[in-house]
Amino acid sequence: KQWYQRRVRASANKLNYNKEVVKYRKRVISWYSDVLQAPRVDLRHVVMESHLPAMPFRTNFAVSQLLHFALKYREQISGALPQSGTTVTQSDFDVVCKPPH
Repeated sequence: KQWYQRRVRASANKLNYNKEVVKYRKRVISWYSDVLQAPRVDLRHVVMESHLPAMPFRTNFAVSQLLHFALKYREQISGALPQSGTTVTQSDFDVVCKPPH
């Protein structure tokens, strides 16, 4: 009985697969015809637009993320400051990254 049920399910799956292939093929043909009918795009315009930010830069969010990671990795940053060659001192870092009370 199980063999028969598996065979019936397999046949049903093949029928469903064949139906889906036909639907998918129609959708692909429709998509390609839409693409072919779309107006041509000037590549210079695309290159110029690709250099523009997708959304305005959110300064407050960026600063909050920087502070979050600075606090999270405070010890590693403090240990690396003397060897970094930057003008930022340990006291500067401590003033900026005071842990919240």
